[in-house]
Amino acid sequence: MTAFPRESSSILSMGNCTPNLFIPGTPKGATTSLANWLSQHSEIHVSDVKEPWFFNDDRSTGHFVGREQKYRELFPVQEGVKYYCDATPDYLYSPSAMEQISNFSPSARFLVTFRSYAEAFFSLHQQERFMNLEPIESAEEALQACNERRREAKRSRRPELKSLFYDERLRVGAQLYRALECIPRERFLLIDFSLIRDKPNDVWRAIEDFLGVGSETVSFNVQNTRKFVATGNAARILRQAKKLKNVLGIRGKSRLADALRERMSPPDQAPPSISDEFRAAVNSRFRPDRQLVQQFAIAGPAIMADDFYSDADQEMMAGS
Repeated sequence: MTAFPRESSSILSMGNCTPNLFIPGTPKGATTSLANWLSQHSEIHVSDVKEPWFFNDDRSTGHFVGREQKYRELFPVQEGVKYYCDATPDYLYSPSAMEQISNFSPSARFLVTFRSYAEAFFSLHQQERFMNLEPIESAEEALQACNERRREAKRSRRPELKSLFYDERLRVGAQLYRALECIPRERFLLIDFSLIRDKPNDVWRAIEDFLGVGSETVSFNVQNTRKFVATGNAARILRQAKKLKNVLGIRGKSRLADALRERMSPPDQAPPSISDEFRAAVNSRFRPDRQLVQQFAIAGPAIMADDFYSDADQEMMAGS
């Protein structure tokens, strides 16, 4: 792996610190797990609000948008803490967030994960179904509907529909290279999602090395276990509850929401599997973007599986 820079700083403001560590993406790329690991380290503070959504004001109507002091209060000064972390996975996707972060916190560092496009898309589609934003049950049909949804979003001025632009959200390579326009490559650590699952200890040591913090043991707990989709009245109530929670800036999980899902949703069932044919089609569609990710990995700090580059070659040959 590439040697990592050691300097870092967190700027003080009225008893609070400017965040200097971000997990800005990618979608369904273990952001919650990484944030959980980081929160266990004595030199790292992760905001109590899981996803502040402060910098992607192009699409968020959350509690912290335009309220800098409220946002800074998520990062109170703590003795011995070197990094203050914001884990909002849609920052990388946002056309403006990464530039805003670079202006707000010039020395910040970033942990970015890469996951197979097919797996990431399928998981993302299931999430939007769970959140009752995605009405299309078929993953294949949902992916095909992206162009129509862009037209609908433009007509209706509904920014939340951007969550259904799967073809844009999954272009991690393009998003990373856009970020390089304002942030040096050495401030990113690219992490292979498969290693988070299969070799978490190796990933954790790479993160500690990248951040220049002391070696500490953490628990690699499983986060974001499988969920089921709420329907009917439950869906409408949950959507309103989520909006209210976001507007008020309520922290933590909602026990009421969990109870509503348990009581009003159908029994939990195993999610449908991805067919080999569909998996190959999705990965082939994003093959040019995969090449950008490969180039990004070569250019700086990264911890990737041994077969990351050979898999990319095989995908390119399969689609040629």
